[in-house]
Amino acid sequence: MTPKGSDGASEGDRAGIDARRVYERGRQVADEAKVFLSVFEEAVGEAESYLKDQLSRRPYLTLAVAAGAGYVLGGGVPSRLTRLVLDVGVRLMAANLVQNAVAATAAPDAATAP
Repeated sequence: MTPKGSDGASEGDRAGIDARRVYERGRQVADEAKVFLSVFEEAVGEAESYLKDQLSRRPYLTLAVAAGAGYVLGGGVPSRLTRLVLDVGVRLMAANLVQNAVAATAAPDAATAP
């Protein structure tokens, strides 16, 4: 005779019910994983198409972004060199902004002169 629990079900019956629940949950997880995989593959395809488009339109910008991502993911170069490169880059950018601002300010004056 099989021992019965307080709910009247035998241990074998409960084990069968638990196994069925585990199997059903496993099937649900597998189905959800298939859906996730198809959505993920679609997203990867869209990203690949976008990157190819950007590469054909703006090859140098794409190369710069890839180099920057590689730099960050690779941990960068020693901090002194990084600081020097960033300092030079910021100074060049600031000089360019000032030059553009001066040119924009001078351009309306030149248009009104006789």
